[in-house]
Amino acid sequence: MMGAIVMMTTTTALAQRIQVVDDNGDAVPCATVMTTDAVFIGTTDLDGIIADVKGAKTVVITHVAYKPMTVAVDADGQKVTLEDAVFDLPELVVTKKDYTYLQVYYRIVGIAKDGVLFYRAGLVDNFYNEEKDKQDASKQHVTKAKNAGMKMGANIVLGFIIDDKATIHTEPLEERLLQKYKSLGLEIVSEGGGKKSIIDNYGTLGSITDQNGQRRIIMDENLAYLHQLEAEGKTKKLEKEKRQEAKVENAVRNSYCAYSIDENGNYRPEDFLAEQHLYSGDFEKHGHCVFIMDFFATDRGYYSKEGMKQVKKDNKVKMTYEWAQQFELQHNIPALAPEILAKVKQLAEDD
Repeated sequence: MMGAIVMMTTTTALAQRIQVVDDNGDAVPCATVMTTDAVFIGTTDLDGIIADVKGAKTVVITHVAYKPMTVAVDADGQKVTLEDAVFDLPELVVTKKDYTYLQVYYRIVGIAKDGVLFYRAGLVDNFYNEEKDKQDASKQHVTKAKNAGMKMGANIVLGFIIDDKATIHTEPLEERLLQKYKSLGLEIVSEGGGKKSIIDNYGTLGSITDQNGQRRIIMDENLAYLHQLEAEGKTKKLEKEKRQEAKVENAVRNSYCAYSIDENGNYRPEDFLAEQHLYSGDFEKHGHCVFIMDFFATDRGYYSKEGMKQVKKDNKVKMTYEWAQQFELQHNIPALAPEILAKVKQLAEDD
């Protein structure tokens, strides 16, 4: 009898397991898995695996660097291959100019047990003054939400994240990570074959992969935060965070970033391609909510002061939901999965 129970449990576990890979057969970490009703299930781990889709018969898999895919869940578990999204940016010849320009389009979708609750999209025009080592950025956006309270609260919190993630960073991301997590003894270790591991004194936090002319950096920010508390001896806060995490379903905090690299593996700030961050938080009315934050580079260049003024003038538009959808089509930005897009569209119409 006991053997039958064990066998049944094992079969059930296998039925819930999906591994997500790319065209090369490599794991795709940080892929978002949702139901067709836009309810968040979870994300894939560093091996591209989500162990339990919680009984869903069909799931929607999305990632900022790949085309979305709707998958019928196989009874015996399965491997799903995502197709690369195409990021087209103008080729640049590095010249001496007053300003380096990078335009970033961002899109945020907030999902809870009730489905899509929040949507925000916008543009950030970044102009970096090379001589004065100073950045100037203009931002415009459109927001839709279930209610005014969520819109106000989410906008305040997410506004700070957007200001940080959608602007030009002059130092390489690897350097920023090493500095940010210095207390953890963070190291970037080569594994060969164009792959590196991001490790600290406590374990593996992520990976760096060079392929198809891109450098892709994946990081488990939640795990890094817990390690940081441990390294700094903040035992009480660490235990509190662990207890809180155990209570909350679908707690998530991780990141993915991609840059275009040359044949030597080097990149510049304006070679930024795309980034995705997943954050979760709690709202009194709607409970736990996961925010999927996508950032896409849509234009870049070098300008004089006069040229910068002209670009600012040309790019000044009134953001609407319809304008954002059209902008995504014009710039080959990977669309939201049809099932998710339908929920977002309904949210926009009800707002």
